[in-house]
Amino acid sequence: MHNCAGIIAEYNPFHNGHRYQLEETRRLTGCRFVAVVMSGSFVQRGEVAMFDKYSRTKWALQNGADLVLQLPTAYACATAERFAQGAVRILGGTGIVDALCFGSESGDVDAVKRMAQLSTEETEQHKQTLSTHLKQGFSFPSARARALAEHHGGQFHEALSQPNDILGIEYIKAIDRYAQQITPYAVKRIGAAHDAALSCGSIASASALRRSILENDQNTLSACLPESVSIDVFRLLSEGGAPYAQTRLSDAILYALRRMSRKELSWLPDVSEGLENVLYRGAREAESYDELLLRIKTKRYTLARLRRILIYALLGVQEEIYKDALPYIRVLGVKQSALSLLGALGEKATLPVVTRFSDASTLRQGAKRLHDIDLLAADVAPLALPLKKAAAFDYSTKLIIV
Repeated sequence: MHNCAGIIAEYNPFHNGHRYQLEETRRLTGCRFVAVVMSGSFVQRGEVAMFDKYSRTKWALQNGADLVLQLPTAYACATAERFAQGAVRILGGTGIVDALCFGSESGDVDAVKRMAQLSTEETEQHKQTLSTHLKQGFSFPSARARALAEHHGGQFHEALSQPNDILGIEYIKAIDRYAQQITPYAVKRIGAAHDAALSCGSIASASALRRSILENDQNTLSACLPESVSIDVFRLLSEGGAPYAQTRLSDAILYALRRMSRKELSWLPDVSEGLENVLYRGAREAESYDELLLRIKTKRYTLARLRRILIYALLGVQEEIYKDALPYIRVLGVKQSALSLLGALGEKATLPVVTRFSDASTLRQGAKRLHDIDLLAADVAPLALPLKKAAAFDYSTKLIIV
């Protein structure tokens, strides 16, 4: 029996599969409360979130979550490893979370633990094999999966090709490093696969639902979103308050890249092996975001990695920020019946807790830099709306209480 279980999510958008995970989290852990660490204005695939973070917070609270915390943008738009580290450090830093439930294609937490352990035991031979696959032009995720499969068996290639299990491995590694008081649980994914094009009954992948939103497929949305969410989604779409779209940030991204020197580009996270030169040329030759991606895409670099790098440039995220920046706990919303969690955070949290702007004045330098990036992300995101609107100060939206 656990007091408070954690979930790490994006809810882009919130759908029936997410509600199922919340229900399963309570069943598996017997917890009294569920706290969610959620991406804010931008998400891990290197794109602006399709809906604003306050709407997504409300949807989570209406459908099973008790507390929603924001994952700082620098972690939300990072590699799986850094995404997991940032979120797990926040859950551990609350002082109240003692379990973590993550979606998993395998649903076997012991198998994921074993893979996490083996993936940290890199021998010199493994490093050489990894290097060989990278030189052959494979992306890092593919090269790592192949190297581990060669040394530890084929199950690695399958597991490291599954997005939820990839994150599960990173969550467990982060727990071992930063929050050993947290017990991990795997919730077997049901319905459509992570990136499936079609829905499966009432559960569809978030990717399929994002396509349905762009195609105005109201039947699929009504079937696969909780009623409270679908009503809100249709309202936001009709009012021009969604969807946020990356292509509308095209000029801003090209401007951000063109004002940077090759050296400055090399300071961006995930930029290595001369990629700064490719970015420098591509930003000056391309006339749009989509054309830029075509110009810089190679077999070696996944589109997700390249999109993340473009967001780093847009928001001024540099590699060095991960060296000394402890996360902070930004509270986005809480359920009325769980208001006691705010008091518990105040008593037990080992990271600074921010519920209003004045709280941010106490942040130390590293956390303050993360906070500044989050404020900029909130200012930039409205440029991606169908109907442009002024950037509202992030804290002008009060704490969401449902």
